[in-house]
Amino acid sequence: MKSIDEVLQPDPYWVSSVCLDKITGEFRPCQFSDFYASLPDLTLDEAVPEHIRREFDAACHTFIYAWLSYDLATVGEHYAYAVLEMALRERLSVSEKPPRARDGMKDLLKAAFKRGFLNEKDYEFRTMPDGPPLCHLRDGVVRSRNGLSHGQIHRFIQGSEMALELCRDVINKLFAA
Repeated sequence: MKSIDEVLQPDPYWVSSVCLDKITGEFRPCQFSDFYASLPDLTLDEAVPEHIRREFDAACHTFIYAWLSYDLATVGEHYAYAVLEMALRERLSVSEKPPRARDGMKDLLKAAFKRGFLNEKDYEFRTMPDGPPLCHLRDGVVRSRNGLSHGQIHRFIQGSEMALELCRDVINKLFAA
């Protein structure tokens, strides 16, 4: 654990990172403003219920605090999956067959596709445009979320960022008009 004097200092990962200064063309130590400016827009649409937007913001804020503790990127990713599950459960609860309390992420995603809240083709990943699907959102999200839930922690900030973007996109699609 960091001491009180170190708690607001960047994680050692960032201290050793360099950024290209766009004005001078020279490399310099990265700053928080560089990290923050590099983040994608992770805002949920206004159509998404406010309490889900608030919880997703908490996942994003946790990710942002990876500047202070690199490990928090993975924690933010994990919480984004929990918010995605919350959004799925809420969206499906207004349909003709609401989810059961025991339904997990895999069942909820399957139901969202079956009921037309999500389109299967939007979430198939292919190596070639006309080739067979390599994998599907259901498999990737469930595998990643379950891995984090059961102790398979990773330290890959770009992967966590992509997971936040994917959760944002799926949640927005669930509540699209």
